[in-house]
Amino acid sequence: MTKSVAILSDALEGIINIVTGAFGLYALYLATIPKDSNHPYGHGKAEFVTAGIEGLLIALAGLGIVYKGVLSFIHPEPLQNLDWGILLVSLAGVANFAMGWFSAKKGEKNRSLALESTGKHLISDAYTTLGISIALSIVFYTNAYWIDGVISIILAIILAYMGYKIIRKALSGVMDEADENLIQEIIQVLEEKRQASWKRFKGIRVIRSGSNIHIDGIVYLPAEMSVKEAEICLVNIHEILVDKYGEFTETAFIVRAEK
Repeated sequence: MTKSVAILSDALEGIINIVTGAFGLYALYLATIPKDSNHPYGHGKAEFVTAGIEGLLIALAGLGIVYKGVLSFIHPEPLQNLDWGILLVSLAGVANFAMGWFSAKKGEKNRSLALESTGKHLISDAYTTLGISIALSIVFYTNAYWIDGVISIILAIILAYMGYKIIRKALSGVMDEADENLIQEIIQVLEEKRQASWKRFKGIRVIRSGSNIHIDGIVYLPAEMSVKEAEICLVNIHEILVDKYGEFTETAFIVRAEK
């Protein structure tokens, strides 16, 4: 309707959102399947795979938009119906922000990478849509049509970078890359709740799979402590971490004697 490459870019990204949203929905379904003998840590890793697909599609959309933006410089066309175009794009931006904020909050609460990445993606869409609306408003009043192509290319670069970040995060999850921030947070929680008999902790490790989180490490206890007392310490440590990270938290600490 408008012949605007910037609006076309925003619309193309919206279509990508719907496609990747379908992948994300399937990943959330898989993550709810209970653990079984073949998947002792659950099915949450599917979220990393779908997040990677989402990132790839976003990056490819960015490259496609760069192509259209360059073509708009080579074969420029006058824009039309910008007033309606700006209105429709702005309404879509408001809807994206509302849904993105809701999805991101739910993703953080349930520790779902698929839901959280989708939410953050929608929020970033809303910000880019705001930029597009402002830029097209300038075009509307100045007839500087070249701005449309520039905005579309800037949007494409942002998209490609965002796609790369999502792919990077998905790969780190699949390969169980150490989450140093989470490890430090766990250590801080244990130190704050530490009992006198818990001498020190060492080698804390974490594996995340959807809402499931597996924490293991070494806890040093007094050499004279009985097996029963050591077992009580492990139960207390487990309860502290479950209280912090939810009912799907598993712990497997090794006890060593502190002389």
